[in-house]
Amino acid sequence: MKILCFGAFLLLSAGILALFHIRPADFIRGWQDLSVWILKLSGRKTSMKKQIRRSKKKRRSGGLRAAMREIESVLKLTHRTERLRMYSMASVFLFFAGAGCAVLLQNYFLLPVLSIGFSLLPWLYILFFAVSFRKKLNEELETALSMITASYLRSDNIIFAVKENINNIHYFSFLPQGFTCFSANYSICQPLPAQKQS
Repeated sequence: MKILCFGAFLLLSAGILALFHIRPADFIRGWQDLSVWILKLSGRKTSMKKQIRRSKKKRRSGGLRAAMREIESVLKLTHRTERLRMYSMASVFLFFAGAGCAVLLQNYFLLPVLSIGFSLLPWLYILFFAVSFRKKLNEELETALSMITASYLRSDNIIFAVKENINNIHYFSFLPQGFTCFSANYSICQPLPAQKQS
């Protein structure tokens, strides 16, 4: 019965928002504006000195924003940006699944813990994937650079060494492109041989 009441509450809330054509982002922004308005009414004024310090201070991106930037960069590098929406939907679904588990257990103290914990599972999966991706990338770069170094020591020609070993890089598609750009830029910018003066 409690699950039905909880589901009915969620559907009623969504229906009211849809009836008035209010998007969830607008609803959240309205609550933020309301909290700012309440703080202004409380009468606490910040001094000019604090305002200047606040404007000069570089804001560090918070943990959530930094994590989202890292997730987006990893998904771009692995050509999986289209999966971001799927991970977001899975996160919302798991949020409600965690809330449902807490209601089934009839432990309302677990409600925020399980709902937030379950909703973070897709993002934690991507972050763990990012760690393994970076490890594999470092190993591949180390292998490629050691092959190029060995070839360079043998031939004393960096361009020949890079071109010789480009085909040996298999795991990441963007690594050979970087080495190809390097060899192309070097061959374009290579200085002309000095002419002998008489």
